Amino acid sequence: MRLSHSTPLRHYCAALALLISGIVVGAFGMHVWQRAQGPGFPPPGDFKVRIWEHFERELKLTPEQVVLIRPDFEEAWEQGDAIRRTVEPQMKALFAQAMERVRVHLTPEQLVLLEEFDRRMEERRNRHDGPPPPMFELPPPAK
Repeated sequence: MRLSHSTPLRHYCAALALLISGIVVGAFGMHVWQRAQGPGFPPPGDFKVRIWEHFERELKLTPEQVVLIRPDFEEAWEQGDAIRRTVEPQMKALFAQAMERVRVHLTPEQLVLLEEFDRRMEERRNRHDGPPPPMFELPPPAK
């Protein structure tokens, strides 16, 4: 007796092959997306260096321009950092108040999920940000 091409086994194998190919394509897509997104926000000091390097490279600054422009960049960065430090406690208080209002509308299960979410975010902030570091000098420009 000859088996038909539409046997259930053949259908299951086709479905399994489709599932596996979807997993492989999805995993590859996630890998590409993560590489395109980068590692997230760097620590504040590294962020400053990356912004300066990007600025210098994109504008194709000459060494003479770097000497003239870098002090202005440093001064603006320090002033911006001072503003951020002044406003940061107000922002934290604002979000804490908002979260208290949100909690009223959550179920006990969602409150547990929110606590877990808050814990993960705090770990991430501490790992990447931590307390603001002291300002430091940028490395001298490449000659």
